[in-house]
Amino acid sequence: MQGESLFFADGKSRIDHVLVWCSKTDEREDVRKNIRCVFEQNLEEEGLRLEHDIKVLFMSFCHLFIYLFIHRSVSPSSSSSSSSSSKR
Repeated sequence: MQGESLFFADGKSRIDHVLVWCSKTDEREDVRKNIRCVFEQNLEEEGLRLEHDIKVLFMSFCHLFIYLFIHRSVSPSSSSSSSSSSKR
């Protein structure tokens, strides 16, 4: 994310959701990383666009915050079907 914006780096896709986690360097980080990877793959399979941003902060419990920005594309077919169902 370039600066503090409500849009992806492309400047066009709006950020709809943000997930944040703290990356720790411990023996369980590999397990957590694999779980996040599967989760992100599932989101992408559902048609969501993802973009990551990393912030380094020096705190006693965490040094690396990872932000996952999510954009939900609205397809023309889904928006027209929802508008037609609301007219009923």
